[in-house]
Amino acid sequence: MARPGAETLLSKEVDPHLTLQVVDSSGVWVLTYKGKPCAIRELYYLPSGERAKYPRTGYNNQAHCQRLAEKLNDEFNTNQFACLEVVKFTGDKTMVRRLTSE
Repeated sequence: MARPGAETLLSKEVDPHLTLQVVDSSGVWVLTYKGKPCAIRELYYLPSGERAKYPRTGYNNQAHCQRLAEKLNDEFNTNQFACLEVVKFTGDKTMVRRLTSE
């Protein structure tokens, strides 16, 4: 069974081959390491020099964030990567979870 599609809030046809849509989201999730938000840097060593890429670590879909955390836990043989829901939208209320340093 396919999951229900997100509600389209805005739509614009940019050209005959591309339509941009702004869709509803129920929240925002970020990748964490040891309970704190983290970023990922991929280093590529090329003949012209070192180049860095920074893949995204914030998602509006929990499943994408969880898959990344699982992949990194396997890659680094740990269980310290996880997802944290930082913003949740429910009706007229918005809940923001703030991280506190210990």
